[in-house]
Amino acid sequence: MRFIALTLTFLALTSLFAFTTPQLAQAQEEALDQYEALETIPGVITKGEQVNLTSYLQGLFNFAIGIVAIAALVMITIGGFWYVTSAGNASRATTAKSMIMDAILGLLVALFSWLILNTINPDLVKGGLQSLRPDAVPESPQTEEVSDENTEYCNIGGNCYPTLEECEQLSNTCSQQVEEGANVSPADEDALFSDQQNRDTLSVGGITFNKEYPETSVAYLGDEALINLPSLPLFCDCDVVITGGTEPGHQTHGPGKSIVDLRTTDSLNAYLIGSASGEPAPNSNNDLVYRFPAGHPLAGATATRESTHWHVSWEGS
Repeated sequence: MRFIALTLTFLALTSLFAFTTPQLAQAQEEALDQYEALETIPGVITKGEQVNLTSYLQGLFNFAIGIVAIAALVMITIGGFWYVTSAGNASRATTAKSMIMDAILGLLVALFSWLILNTINPDLVKGGLQSLRPDAVPESPQTEEVSDENTEYCNIGGNCYPTLEECEQLSNTCSQQVEEGANVSPADEDALFSDQQNRDTLSVGGITFNKEYPETSVAYLGDEALINLPSLPLFCDCDVVITGGTEPGHQTHGPGKSIVDLRTTDSLNAYLIGSASGEPAPNSNNDLVYRFPAGHPLAGATATRESTHWHVSWEGS
């Protein structure tokens, strides 16, 4: 048993010396890559298989460690049986003790050889002898390249992707870019981030948006709208779609203002008209302006019914 363990240790240390010697590895490069296994290692290598010599020796080492462990277990079991059944036979008991001690010693030597190699380089015992070769280069992590062609959706870091789904897999701040190929300025990044945060807030109650940023923007939307609007879909039990916010092009819209446009639908129309307080008053364009009582989600706001949308504005905006 001790002979097997010591032989195993010698083999492992010899392989360590051989495969950490650059001159030997370089001189036998082709042979190392085209080695044909002459014997089978059960569960590791099949006879005749084309393998790398370093991988073969590593498999042989691990297989031998397993054989030593099994042999030690068998010898300890036999020695224990002999000792229990010695029945006062001193010679038999002494032989049994010697057998057990030899098995334990051999196992310790084998495990110690594994520990030495693992301490020197874990690759020696973990399938990585090939990595000890001087020409071995660690593989760099492969990253998926994103095509610059037809990019449509970008996050606040300026990284763009062909589809919204791809962008949202890596970031929750994705919107349609302002101009294809344009660099995103810090100001644009801040606006995009604000828009996404406000969309998340407004979406809690079920509000949706007709277009992505920047065509429809709620960046820097006023607090009155952010606080009161999310409850509107729950009160009216209807779809609420924002079609306008703080994007350029609206004379009365802009950062800090609590003004939004809501798409007209039969259910929203019925709720706003039915829950308004008092009679609506026409404005200068003869559009009807509605006000709402306390406790209403639009309390403190006016809602002007225009041809395609409701123009909702809180006082002071």
